[in-house]
Amino acid sequence: MISQIKIMLQKVYRFRYYLNNYFSYSSILDEESNILVSLTSYQHRVNSVAVTIESIALGSSKPKRIVLWLSHYDLRNIPKSLQRLQKRGLEIIAYEDIKSYTKLVPVASLENRLNGIEFITTIDDDVIYPKNLLSIFCEVIKSKSNIIYSQRARKIDFKNGKIDFYNSLPLIGPKDDVPSRLIIPTGVGGVCYPVNFIDTIVKYGDRFKELAPHQDDIWFWAIASIDKYQQIFVYNKAMKESKMKYVPGSQSKALWHTNQALKSESIEGETLNDLAIENCISEFGLRLNKDEQ
Repeated sequence: MISQIKIMLQKVYRFRYYLNNYFSYSSILDEESNILVSLTSYQHRVNSVAVTIESIALGSSKPKRIVLWLSHYDLRNIPKSLQRLQKRGLEIIAYEDIKSYTKLVPVASLENRLNGIEFITTIDDDVIYPKNLLSIFCEVIKSKSNIIYSQRARKIDFKNGKIDFYNSLPLIGPKDDVPSRLIIPTGVGGVCYPVNFIDTIVKYGDRFKELAPHQDDIWFWAIASIDKYQQIFVYNKAMKESKMKYVPGSQSKALWHTNQALKSESIEGETLNDLAIENCISEFGLRLNKDEQ
């Protein structure tokens, strides 16, 4: 009985985003903000991504801009839920389909249109974010810095002198707030980048297509580490694994199914995420040890 009540309350909680999308005329933006929220979606989720965007719009802090990147194919049929959001400030821009990388890489194309933007927060298209997602970032971000902030991250651990398997890396807890290159932000929790990180993205170009074709979290962590950005985990109780809320029906084709799948003909426990880490470390000569910050 209790479990049934919980399920019913969850449905009611999520339904408010659909209601807000249909009836609200309020702007989803705050002109005084210095944050641009960037995300992408694709044909299997383009009809439901409005729920994710509404969760940001209903937050205690709003961004200056929200940009949704879609492929030219998906742009041909924009659902009415997104059309309604466009009237309230959402920008929808076409870009080539580079999978999950489309949520951040294309921001470089806005280089001459980023006046007033100091930070870029990336989010996933399948999450219902808590009200305090942006306000938590706003409490800690520092202008003109080389710090990347995340509300969900793993910390590299070592086993027998080597980096342990990705699936074994622990999620960071509330007391681990020391900046470190060993922190790998996971995009599902929202990641806040200083706008100058765009220069690093441009610098390394499309080499990710070969080294980490689907693992954008790992690629951005790797190039940030090379260019001496600090990674900081920012604790948000609402982003705990047990409290994560996903858009209904969005997980059947989630990217993590691919990235955490075992490599074919590999040693037990090794995944495509591990291959991407190996590729980046080998390509850039990245040296890590368990005692570094």
